[in-house]
Amino acid sequence: NQLKPRWVFAPFAFVWMLFPVSILLKFLSGKSPALFSNQISLNLTLLILSAVLTAFLFSAARWDISSKPARLLPASGKIFLLVLGLIFFVSHGYRYLLWATNPPRQLHQISQDYGKAFDQAVIAGLWAPVICLENRHKAHEYFRGYINSRKDLFEHFKITHIFTTTAYGEDLIFKQDFPEIMKKARLKARYHIWTIQALLYDIRPISRKEEQGKFEAELYTRKGSMPQYDRKASESFAVVNRSKKPDYIVQVQSEKIYPKGTYEILFRLKSTGKPRPYEQRAARLDIVAQDAHRVIARRDLFFSETASDNYREFSIRIKINKHLRLVFRVYSDNGAQLWLDWVKIQKVEEN
Repeated sequence: NQLKPRWVFAPFAFVWMLFPVSILLKFLSGKSPALFSNQISLNLTLLILSAVLTAFLFSAARWDISSKPARLLPASGKIFLLVLGLIFFVSHGYRYLLWATNPPRQLHQISQDYGKAFDQAVIAGLWAPVICLENRHKAHEYFRGYINSRKDLFEHFKITHIFTTTAYGEDLIFKQDFPEIMKKARLKARYHIWTIQALLYDIRPISRKEEQGKFEAELYTRKGSMPQYDRKASESFAVVNRSKKPDYIVQVQSEKIYPKGTYEILFRLKSTGKPRPYEQRAARLDIVAQDAHRVIARRDLFFSETASDNYREFSIRIKINKHLRLVFRVYSDNGAQLWLDWVKIQKVEEN
């Protein structure tokens, strides 16, 4: 009844099995949302299925590493391991292969952008040294109880910007440790990097007032779109879609409830890159009633309108008969390299 050495590897095999099984369940739940009633049933299925497959792996393999020479895997065990390897490659390894063959180089682009956008900036944050590699700005890491853990961080190093991420709650730590500074800090850009978000704050005082009803696009990015430096943009940054697939590049959700009346929504954008047929659609502008999830106005833009090195303003006029929260969306189509500077809403006085 002595425990055979092969069972020592069972816990490791079980943990490894969680990855391909979780990908499979994610795929099934995406295809049939009603398949799993709640998160508990999904987690139980994951654990049970992983345990069953682990037991099957060992029973099919029938190896005994204590024997000399070690028994070879039977044909069924080899096929099973081959299938598991293919599942792992398709679910995880394939993504790494895509990254290796076509790296996004987001941090490289961000670092170059900051060299053009700012003059002698001093940036705080765990990733600050990385985004200062391609420019001459100064970087100072900060993490409570880890590095530069001091209350006078901003005064001592004369910090001008903060580059923080949602990883390990870094953004929340800045808000907890420096509440007064973060209340006055202005969010300048939002980045989607892998599975986290990175946020750029400017803590320098400004003399001008913010324009009411104006939404800077670089604060409302989605996966596949990214803030990028453009000297012709109003705040030196605009959102550009990095993916060639048709998708929304921004989705601005207004917190304000707009009373009934007539409104004009302006979109400042342009398209650059490879010339496209002028009759093809480059973008679609949507105005959505947030509470009702209903499109109330839409406009198609064609390359004949958007293809330019300079930004142009495109408008949609709407009339609402009740108080609404609005969502403004910009959809990129036909491989257009869209640059969106801002979205602006203003009420039209009726005669």
